[in-house]
Amino acid sequence: MDIDVHGSLDTPDGARLTLYRLGRRDAPPLLWGHANGFATASYPALLADLAQDHDLWAWDARGHGQSTLPEGVPVAEAVTLDRLGADAHLVAQAVRQATGAWPQGAAHSFSALAMLLAGVAWPSLTLFEPPIMTPALLERPAIREGMRQRVAATLFRRRLWDSPAQLFARLRPHPAYALIDDAALQAHATAQLRPEETGWRLRCAPETEAAIYQAVGNFLTFESLARVTVPCCFVASDTEAGDWLRGVQPLAAAACHGRAVVLARTTHFLPLENPAGAAALVRQAS
Repeated sequence: MDIDVHGSLDTPDGARLTLYRLGRRDAPPLLWGHANGFATASYPALLADLAQDHDLWAWDARGHGQSTLPEGVPVAEAVTLDRLGADAHLVAQAVRQATGAWPQGAAHSFSALAMLLAGVAWPSLTLFEPPIMTPALLERPAIREGMRQRVAATLFRRRLWDSPAQLFARLRPHPAYALIDDAALQAHATAQLRPEETGWRLRCAPETEAAIYQAVGNFLTFESLARVTVPCCFVASDTEAGDWLRGVQPLAAAACHGRAVVLARTTHFLPLENPAGAAALVRQAS
């Protein structure tokens, strides 16, 4: 499906957020947020499904997709959890102004954290594996070392590609993408890249992606969950044995009196692997 830009919002610190609007204007509003390093256009099948019965909005997070970072601000300062949460509030407020109602929220990975921290009266939240850290997790050396390795590997990402097809060919054999079909992976590869005269460049710079991984590496979000009063559904994957992201979702749900569910035969990329199942969970929260 075509995912056309609806407009943009300028944040108080100088970032510009690109907004998208799809679906039915006479339906309840729903706001979607993407994962770190992804973009709104990474999820065409899920968005096409949800657009059938929602006034569907989405935004590219700062430094992702067609959105920008604030000029003159160090990257690590530009993507703190406070700023990401403020962005989610700003976008939700824009949806409310346009539709007359706060939107239902649904998000993947770090944008799910942003929605939890946004201070919005969401009718409900459906959160696909937000990377919530608990104090116990941060005490585990293996977790801390894994986070360090993730940041280091991200900083070495290849930035310039000949084409989206070349990036797709690099991603396709990787075991992490085994459950994503070819069409979905091609859409994701294309969404990650911006055409330039010399090739195709990653829209989300490795420094931005790495800084967000570092920003979520604390238990501030977990400690704030007791203050979350909106209905929350935390969705976990089931095929990465021993994965801490799956294990923390029930803890997060218990902390804010929400519920935890599992989307079968998925990994952390669950909205790309099973978009119909993901859309069904969002509808259950409506």
